[in-house]
Amino acid sequence: MKIANTSYLITIFLTLSLPLSYSNFKLSCKPNLDKIVEDEFQKEISVSAPPELEINISQGNINITRGNDKEIKISSRFKVLGTNEEEIKLSAEKIKKDPPIDIKNNKIKIDNLKKYNIDRWFSKNKVVIDLDIYAPVKTTFAAETGIGNINVISLGSNVKAKTGLGSIKIENAESADVKTGSGYIKIAGIANDVNVISGKGSIELIMLSGNINAKTGYGDITVNSKINEGKKWILDIGLGNVELKLSPKSMFSFSCVTGLGKIDFKIKCEITEKTDKKVEGKVGTNPTSTINIKVGKGDILIEESIVSMNI
Repeated sequence: MKIANTSYLITIFLTLSLPLSYSNFKLSCKPNLDKIVEDEFQKEISVSAPPELEINISQGNINITRGNDKEIKISSRFKVLGTNEEEIKLSAEKIKKDPPIDIKNNKIKIDNLKKYNIDRWFSKNKVVIDLDIYAPVKTTFAAETGIGNINVISLGSNVKAKTGLGSIKIENAESADVKTGSGYIKIAGIANDVNVISGKGSIELIMLSGNINAKTGYGDITVNSKINEGKKWILDIGLGNVELKLSPKSMFSFSCVTGLGKIDFKIKCEITEKTDKKVEGKVGTNPTSTINIKVGKGDILIEESIVSMNI
């Protein structure tokens, strides 16, 4: 049987095979970084208005939470890895004395390792930076880490988060734009639109008010929310299941397609078109919202449920 969304099967193959190939390349081409120096730094930055915070690191976890509205507090534990102990000790001392933080007006950026003669990707020495940050509400936040997790709690602002390998969790924000190559994503309490892409990993969405565009090559998508009037949800999976738990009185038109799997409704609805692979219809009278679901291989379930903020 020919399965829909064949491009996703290619995505899944690449997602599963490339990490192994990259690992073999890394082991054969890079020296063993057997020396490690650990240290920490702290920085407090006064602000007069909600700032813009940008983070771009190669390795490390990033945690940011709402704090004092007059300042940003940054705490970090970091590791410098290499083959020469004296070199990495000197690099660690430089990072502690002069952290990789650039401040220009209301913009704060954490990423400049070049001032220690360390390139994020090509230097023989590597730096792993874990960050714990308290920032004012409405801080605009954009973060990227090559390997690591990102957690953003109660900023109430526009949030962008990207990780090559790691999980992402966002709670109580204005909007969310999230990407991970491989990792679990959980997003809750977003006022406006949500855009989520995962190469390999499940996605959980809770109590969202805006449009949703969620896509994963390999993994499940679960949504526990009400769909507001005039909103559009697009859910796309290569291999995995979709489960929608919608609040009572939700009204929407829907189109559900699966190349190989079953489509099940545990909600009162009117079916307008039904085949082995596709079901279209509506819930409620004259709905203005739409839900489009496409699955290459997997099941689709839509049911009525009490929505709860369990994160």
